[in-house]
Amino acid sequence: MVEKEMITKRKCKTSNCDNLIVYRNGIPTSKWCPSCTLKRNYKKSSLERAHKKTLKLPKIRTPRQRAIDRADEWFSRYIRLINGIVFIDTVVCECFTCGNFHNIKNIDCGHFINREHFAVRWEVNNARPQDTHCNCYRSGKHYQFEQRLIKEIGQSGIDDLKERAKRIADYSTEQIREIAKTYRISVRLKEKELGIKIF
Repeated sequence: MVEKEMITKRKCKTSNCDNLIVYRNGIPTSKWCPSCTLKRNYKKSSLERAHKKTLKLPKIRTPRQRAIDRADEWFSRYIRLINGIVFIDTVVCECFTCGNFHNIKNIDCGHFINREHFAVRWEVNNARPQDTHCNCYRSGKHYQFEQRLIKEIGQSGIDDLKERAKRIADYSTEQIREIAKTYRISVRLKEKELGIKIF
């Protein structure tokens, strides 16, 4: 003989809710009514999302990484400034590979030999201003860069850069800070010479 299912109804556990919950054979299906359950689940998931957002830790950069960033920043400013043209109250730079003119703050510092080669990373002959399109989206337009650089520094200069790039340069953090300081002073002197504050 099949046992008869006992169904009872009790009030929802939420204090200000008057809905009833179904108990089957004395076992509650839930402590809360369906609408309160939905509210609780939504609140829980939104709290979890908020918690995940706060759990993102900032990237911890070593003193060496910060020194490299600073040296790159001042070197880039120096390269753009020495190749810039004063135009009324601003300075513009010509892209080394495509010839388009841009504001000095909206142009990149392109490298002939990649920055991963520390021996020539901060070498003036290795870098020229390039717009973002040529430098990032066209991978630096390496062939055009080389052809124009040959006209400026000659084939012997290019060969010298390639030879130096093969060497291992193990700069200490202090040496990198000195490089950054040197280029920062050079930028400030050039700005004073031009009579215009840019960076």
